[in-house]
Amino acid sequence: MLNSRCIKILELLSKEDKTYSVDHIANKFNVSNRMIRYDIDSINDYLRKHKINEIEKKPNSPIKLNISKKEKEEIEELIKNINIQTYILSNSERCGLLLYELLSLNNECTYSYLQDKLGVSKSTVVSDLKKAKEWLKQYNLNIVKSSNKGILVEGLEVNIRRAIADLLIANNEYNVMITLEKLYTKENSDTIKNFRKIKLSSTNIEYIKGLVRELEVSFGTFSDNDFMNIVIYIYIIVNRNIDKRFIDDNTYKSIESEYAKEHIEVCKLIEKLNSKFSLNIDKQEISYLSSIILSSSKNNKNIFESKDYLEASSLANLIILQIRKQYIKDFSMDSKLYKSFINHINNLIFRIKFNTFTYNPICDSIMKNYKESF
Repeated sequence: MLNSRCIKILELLSKEDKTYSVDHIANKFNVSNRMIRYDIDSINDYLRKHKINEIEKKPNSPIKLNISKKEKEEIEELIKNINIQTYILSNSERCGLLLYELLSLNNECTYSYLQDKLGVSKSTVVSDLKKAKEWLKQYNLNIVKSSNKGILVEGLEVNIRRAIADLLIANNEYNVMITLEKLYTKENSDTIKNFRKIKLSSTNIEYIKGLVRELEVSFGTFSDNDFMNIVIYIYIIVNRNIDKRFIDDNTYKSIESEYAKEHIEVCKLIEKLNSKFSLNIDKQEISYLSSIILSSSKNNKNIFESKDYLEASSLANLIILQIRKQYIKDFSMDSKLYKSFINHINNLIFRIKFNTFTYNPICDSIMKNYKESF
């Protein structure tokens, strides 16, 4: 069985006819030399099982994989078909899948259920649950034990959906999609075999993307990240409604009257979802989805018609004025940049007003650089 690092080392050695020192590989993956030697042992066990020539390793000598062209092709095919039976999940990968299982389930689950899904011992599940509990705190969610065996995530539905969305799209250590991409590089019958079945196929995801593209006619072009945010949130709404898990928050109730024009467009989208997936998505869900869409950044063609335009324009001008004072220098924007800046502030006002969050990878980068500078 191989972990993600072993797979990368095997790819490195099989694709290039070069020798590498253990030091070089250890530095590349930021681990100790001893860990790389253990990895090579694991890779050799795997290659031996498939009757492929092993990695040469001699004391104080570089390592090399002497294989034929046919063996290279065999290795490439084996890597393409890596699955849960031949892959060792890292702690973070396993914890991400565990979180997704807990958040997606309707009812409490047992330790044995999680052990079977992840192929680990009860003590490992207990350890992972501690990490999962810590991660869920940022969403005001908690893992509770309703009995000696039962485990359940407790919290508001809106917060559960935020957590699920971040597991699917945010660039964090528990990203489920990245893990599944490592496990399954080809679409086949085993893709989600050992995990909760995702109810929407890739075909249905493409259908949702089409609906979001139709929205852009009225809302303006969404950024790539916000486009996928909306697609994933629609995906979650469909899944949660199939499971009869509905929004239990009145925060978004006023959107129907305050943002009537936008709300109507979302109603049209919901009608199509109801028809496609045989659902009956209610008004609260429509207002909730409207909040996700309205909080997304976009090149809004009708920014001047926005309800929050005057407040956004006033705030934007105040910020520009403060920059001028701070740097004692004229600070000006061309009309296109100025409009984009107001649009950004406009969306920010909406997010603050309705406590709506959207994932933006640029924020991760800014925060990382900020922490590293201190």
